[in-house]
Amino acid sequence: MLSSAAFDSIDRSASADSTRVWTEEEERAKNERIRDVTAMDIYDIKMERREFDHHLPYFLLTTGFSPFSGRNPP
Repeated sequence: MLSSAAFDSIDRSASADSTRVWTEEEERAKNERIRDVTAMDIYDIKMERREFDHHLPYFLLTTGFSPFSGRNPP
C-alpha cells in the first residue's frame, strides 16, 4: 500500500476531533522544533516490533508458495 493510500485511509476513518488534535500537534512540532527537539516526538511510531523469521524468504523461494495465492502452504 502506498503511503498516500494509507494516509487517506487513516484520514477517512479518523474523527473530526482526532484530525483537529493531530493538526494542532503538527503545528506545535513545526513551530517548536528549533527550540525543543522533543516537540518532534509526535512523529515517533510507537509500535511493538516483531522478530523477523529469516527462514521465511528461503521457504518462499524454495517452495514457490505465495501468501497471496489463496492456497495453503505445502
